[in-house]
Amino acid sequence: MQLLMRFLNTILTVYSLLLMIRILLTWFPGFTMGRPAEFLSRLTDPYLNLFRGLKFLRFNRFDFSPVAAFIVLGLLMQITAQGAASGRITLGGILAYILLSVWSLAQFLLFVFLAAAALRLIFLLFHLASYHPFTVFLDRMLAPLLETLRKLFFRRSFVTPVVQQIILLLFLGVIYGLGVILVSLLRFLLLRLPF
Repeated sequence: MQLLMRFLNTILTVYSLLLMIRILLTWFPGFTMGRPAEFLSRLTDPYLNLFRGLKFLRFNRFDFSPVAAFIVLGLLMQITAQGAASGRITLGGILAYILLSVWSLAQFLLFVFLAAAALRLIFLLFHLASYHPFTVFLDRMLAPLLETLRKLFFRRSFVTPVVQQIILLLFLGVIYGLGVILVSLLRFLLLRLPF
């Protein structure tokens, strides 16, 4: 069992590397490598296409489907590494790895929104480029979160954009902190399951 899990983990690691190369090549549309790139595409695109069809992984111009593909691949690598190390795979271990994978995606999204809110706050504080396309993009990206905060906390009162951004940053920070505590606790409990 351990030998099989080591072999599967090695295959998944190599595939992960090939996937990374394929994704990096898509960043340079004019750059072609001929047959090696075609082979790489045939090898990795079927897996990536499983995630490209999920609409919730696309946000405006951003496509987070490769991130989800890596998270699932990482989950499989963790499960096979557990099997290689201990010779057995437990349900608690699988559930803990699923939890950590979902949390890593949530952390990534929280970081993106925290960075966007911090940038927008800096632009507001220093009166920088209110109508610049990047600022408009940040406003569109943060609008659903700000609207939710307005409904929750500021139904009838006027709050300046600077205060809204500060509250959004604090809100996202609290969510992050609570998430870290909750995920750590759940992971601890899941890994203690006897099966």
